[in-house]
Amino acid sequence: LLPRWAVPGGPHELRTAGGDAEALWRKAVVSEKFPFLPEAEGDQLWAVAGSPVTLIIGYLALVNVWAFALMGFDKGRAKQKGARRIRERTLFLSALLGGGLGAFLGMWTFRHKTKHWYFVAGIPLIALAEAALGIWLWRILR
Repeated sequence: LLPRWAVPGGPHELRTAGGDAEALWRKAVVSEKFPFLPEAEGDQLWAVAGSPVTLIIGYLALVNVWAFALMGFDKGRAKQKGARRIRERTLFLSALLGGGLGAFLGMWTFRHKTKHWYFVAGIPLIALAEAALGIWLWRILR
């Protein structure tokens, strides 16, 4: 392996542009890998919004807790006669929006919807697909 200073297009070639060569090189690499991100001088955007990784992890944690709670709430409602229930499509939607693991754990913790084949097959498949997507994205973007 070559040292970073010997890599073609590395920071050593940006020294004539002025400023911090390492920062310029990282900016070029980030804009190449993430063309959809807005440019912010000095990372002002992420200073306000936080790291994108932190935001994604926070979102996934929130959605999984929500999906878990929905399963528990609906199980409680299922025990009551005549109580309004949560629609099955809402339970699936919470799983599809990133809460596959929470829905799966809620389904088995509360023993809810375990007799419906489409839940027994669908929720674990959604959780596996989300895990595969996460691993793929992690490998691509790191």
